[in-house]
Amino acid sequence: MPKTVILLKPFVFSPPLSEGARLTKEVKFYPDKDTHGNWIPTETDLPDDVAAHDWIENHYADGAIERPELTAKRSEVAAAALKKQQDDNALQLAKAEQAMTRAGVSRKPVDMNDAAVQKELNTPVSELKGDRGSDMDKPIGNKKQGK
Repeated sequence: MPKTVILLKPFVFSPPLSEGARLTKEVKFYPDKDTHGNWIPTETDLPDDVAAHDWIENHYADGAIERPELTAKRSEVAAAALKKQQDDNALQLAKAEQAMTRAGVSRKPVDMNDAAVQKELNTPVSELKGDRGSDMDKPIGNKKQGK
């Protein structure tokens, strides 16, 4: 069964020479890259014969493979950061709800039916401006009467 490890940087594994073989067969392992071209920790499966080698098992490919204790620590830090982000989001939500309460917005927004929305969307802007702002500068008592 393959062993799952986290690659930090690329490495090349050359198995020891076997009797009768002229060339060694190299196996290359690469982690993923981000948009800036930096290596990001990537979970990879190593074949049994590669994972059982001393250089991989005990020396972690000279730092190319993340040690288990560092993996545990990184997951703890990520969990703490996620918890802090969730707490910050809850605080911001509470602040927004308090601001809405202070502003006196206790009623729901007015729902418009589809016909009213379509009429407004299909009306030219110049007509909308004329309809909406036509009586803004007139005193309250001088509105059009009789119509």
